Amino acid sequence: MNAVLRKAILDDETVNPVGDINTVITEEMLAKVTEINITTSMDATGLTLDGLDLCTNLTKLSINAWQVSLGDIDLSAFTKLTDVTMSPTAGYTSIQLPDGIKSFKSIIKYANHEPVGPTTLDLTQYTDLEYVSVMDSYGEPAALKSLNVSGLSKLALLYVGGTAEVNIANCPLLTTCIQNYGTYESGFYWSGYDSQTIIVESEAKRDQLKTSWKEVMGYGEENPANAWTIQ
Repeated sequence: MNAVLRKAILDDETVNPVGDINTVITEEMLAKVTEINITTSMDATGLTLDGLDLCTNLTKLSINAWQVSLGDIDLSAFTKLTDVTMSPTAGYTSIQLPDGIKSFKSIIKYANHEPVGPTTLDLTQYTDLEYVSVMDSYGEPAALKSLNVSGLSKLALLYVGGTAEVNIANCPLLTTCIQNYGTYESGFYWSGYDSQTIIVESEAKRDQLKTSWKEVMGYGEENPANAWTIQ
């Protein structure tokens, strides 16, 4: 097992209540691992996901590792995993999620160095998704150029940063604009200031969202460079 993952498991008091006294991870301990959280405050040098498959009861995975790139990620075999945050600061190339995923967050910025990606995310096959956040850019070029969540009938909350193209066609719960802070049951946040193309299924949906944006943001118009496309 990768050393960073191993340390995270041994540091989890619910899995290893005796702490530093024990340095051996048993099958019984692995069965107790339901969450793994790698934060930017941890030394994640050399992090890979090798050995993660031993945590068969994993329901939540959060990777916010500093200056780490994870390449191609495959989490499709984790049938109990429903909540994934994949935000290593040097990015990743691609990701496969479990079919039952409900919450996905991926924040990759150019703030520290150029990430490897992802440049595109197509999440349309994950029909149980309820929450997606790709708030990847604040005044900087977005690593993510294209996001497709079209047809996701359960997707209630979507937060998008500077991604150039966003396809939300036939997402029936994404009907109003929301702020990027606060608590909401449903809604779609996009900045309205970056030059973006937003794809929807009808002129009525486009007009509804544009009107909602003006009401919520308190401004007259979005960036005129924004383009709305009817699919």
